[in-house]
This record gives sequence, C-alpha cells and structure tokens, in this order.
Amino acid sequence: MDKMKLPECLPVTERPDDGSRGLQRTGFRGLAPRRGAMLERSMTSRRSFNRRSATTLLLTSIRGLKPTATIKTSLREDLAKTDYHRPKTTEHPFNLFNLFNPLAPALQLMLLLATTSCVCTLPGSRAVNRYEYQQPQMGLPFRIVLYARNPIQAKTAANAAFHRIKELNDIMSDYDDESELSKLSRSSGQGREVRVSDDLWTVLERAQALAVRSSGAFDVTVGPYVNLWRKARRERKMPDPARLAQARQAVGYTHVMLNPKHHTVQLLAPDMRLDLGGIAKGYAVDEALKVLRRLGISRALVAGGGDMAVGDPPPGKSAWRIELAPLDTTNAPPARFVRLSRAALATSGDLFQRLEIGGQRYSHIVDPHTGIGLTDHSLVSVIAPDCITADSLTKVVSVLGPEKGIQFIENTPRVAARVMRQPGDKIEARESRRFGRFYDEK
Repeated sequence: MDKMKLPECLPVTERPDDGSRGLQRTGFRGLAPRRGAMLERSMTSRRSFNRRSATTLLLTSIRGLKPTATIKTSLREDLAKTDYHRPKTTEHPFNLFNLFNPLAPALQLMLLLATTSCVCTLPGSRAVNRYEYQQPQMGLPFRIVLYARNPIQAKTAANAAFHRIKELNDIMSDYDDESELSKLSRSSGQGREVRVSDDLWTVLERAQALAVRSSGAFDVTVGPYVNLWRKARRERKMPDPARLAQARQAVGYTHVMLNPKHHTVQLLAPDMRLDLGGIAKGYAVDEALKVLRRLGISRALVAGGGDMAVGDPPPGKSAWRIELAPLDTTNAPPARFVRLSRAALATSGDLFQRLEIGGQRYSHIVDPHTGIGLTDHSLVSVIAPDCITADSLTKVVSVLGPEKGIQFIENTPRVAARVMRQPGDKIEARESRRFGRFYDEK
C-alpha cells in the first residue's frame, strides 16, 4: 500500500510574559492569555493515522499562522482533561510568541480550559513518540512537549509536571491570601522569624542574592508598588503620588532577613508585600522539567508565558529550534531563531501589560528604586542554564537599561542576553557577546 502524506503537527505557540486580557490571572504577575482559537480533532490510534481516521485540520489564524488546526475554546471552572492525538512528520520551530497574539474582535475567544495533548510518531521510529500537553497554570497557559515510549508514560509524566507547577503556585502566589507567601507577608513588622518551606526558601535565597549583586535592580519586596500599578492600569490613571510615597516605606530588599541555618525569614518593615512574579515562574518551569527527567523523560520542553526550559533535543536533532519574540511594531526586523539544548530562555517586556497616559508608555515592570513603571519600550531575552536564572535576569536588564544591563550579563557566567527596543521611530538591538552563538542561521 502506498504511504499517505500525513498532515504536519504545528506546535501551539506562546508569547512573552506581558499581556493582561483574556483568562483571569490567579497566580504570578505575568501574561494572561489573549488569544483563543478553535480545536477540533478526531481521536486516532495510539501509533498512526490511516486514511479513514485522518483528521481535517484548519487553524483559525489571526496573525500569519500556517493553517493547520481548528481551535474551539470554552470557559469552565472544572477543567475537563481530554487527549487529542495527531501524527507528525517534520519538526517545526517552537514559537514563544504567537499564542498570545490579540484576536480580531469577532473572534476574541477564551483560551481552551482543558488539558490537551498531541501525539506525533517520528518517521522511521516505533520506539519514541512526540506528545504535547497544555494546561492553564499560574494564570497563564503552560505547555509541555515530550518524547516518550507510549501514551501512558507520557501522560503520567505530564500530569506529574503540571501537578508540581500547581503545587508551587499554591506556595508562591501573591494573589492567593492563603498561600505561604501571603502568610509570610502578613508577618511583616511583627519582629518574628517565620520558618518557610524548602521551595520558598530556595526562591527567596536566589532572589536576595541577585538583589545584592544588582544593587536592588531586582527586588521581590516591590509588592506595594505593584499593587498600585495594577490598580492604575485598571483605572487608566497614574498611581497617587502620596500612596507611592507611603508604599516606599515598605519596599527594599534590605528589609528581608534570611536565616540559612533554620530556613527562617523575617520581614523587618510593616506592611511589606513580597511579589515573586519575576522569578518564581522560572523556578516552576525548572521544577517541571526535573519531574519529567525523574520519570524517565529527558527529551522535553516546558514553557509558561515568556519562560521556557528544554532538556535533551528531539531524536535526530542537535537542539530545539526556538523563535525569538519580536517587538510589537510594524517595522520590526525579521524573526530570529535560536538553538537550545539543556538550557532556558526567558523574555520580558511591555508588549501588553502597560499603561499609556499622555503619550507616555509605562511598563508593568516597576523600578524598585523609584516605584515607577519602566518607560523604555523594550523586549529583553535571556538565555541561561536554568529558567530561574533567565527569568530573574530579564528583570535586571530591563531595570538597568540596555547598556548597564548588557554589561551586567557580560559579567555573569554562562548567560547571554538580547535587548530589542524602540526609542522614538527607530529600532535598536543590543546583544551580549555570547548571544550570537545560539542563533540558527538557516
């Protein structure tokens, strides 16, 4: 029998950590989904499609995507976990941007609130299959791509990874009043040390080390500022200067005292509010990848918003091919791709979470020194050995600015960064020396 040409499996794509419309966020400061699409796929056999079971795929595309799948969205409180299967014949680059493109008004649907999976059998190989899963976690879509021997191994590993992400959100969310982080914040100014979990300790210890090294350019005590700017974006007006001055009394990394011997934390100033939005999502991505590896899955990719980490490359490939997010401007340069293996990539900027007043654009990223949202229209991408490093360094570079930020990266071992910005009508690009080695020049 002649072999039929199988339809290609186009990965669901994602945009960096910025956006504010769409699915209501429940976790960290970051991207809420802005793009919906409709997905209808017929169930297939575990291994392959035959002619009768081949599914007609149509992608309702808003911004230049190749038509390959129809996406159906629905909003429901209880997530119905459904698996979808389809074959794959070629590798597509992973795009960390397009999932969050805004929709045309008539098609502005919510993100699919059901776990989905995609099975793709590699040509010439019956031992390893490609599986894709997606779930909303931390208020944004998390995606897992992995290679496994069979669907049971794949789904078990993916569910365990998603469970780990949810577990971390329950610990570190500043939106949840009952999270461990919120309870720690309420202890501020009471003169007592609070013992914290190993996960929260790890993130706070890394955050404080980076705060010291960056002289406060990275600071998880910015919560009082962040709350004022969230309110400002909702009301479309600048924060009250008096409220900003009052919040300043509760901000400063020097107000956080860590006791390494007992893993306790003391918050010295009253009314402090910790915000781990610039680091905890990267840690969650790393932890999900670790779960997969412990369960025998070494070839995997985990992405949440603008943060992603990859393990070993797909079979027959030397690396994962990732598309870098472009600036949201009509004269943006052509898309560039990087190749990653056992590494992480994080991207931050003001693409969607911003406030515009009087022609001035204020980012959702707040300068800890001033309490004011950044006004530099830029997009920062950092490549690092792990995602907690990449995630947090994008905020450092954003606050320091392109010149000082890139110098900070040059002085940091094993990391690389690129800054795309638009001062006025022109576009500028600045890169660290190590960034160029990751480009895919195909």
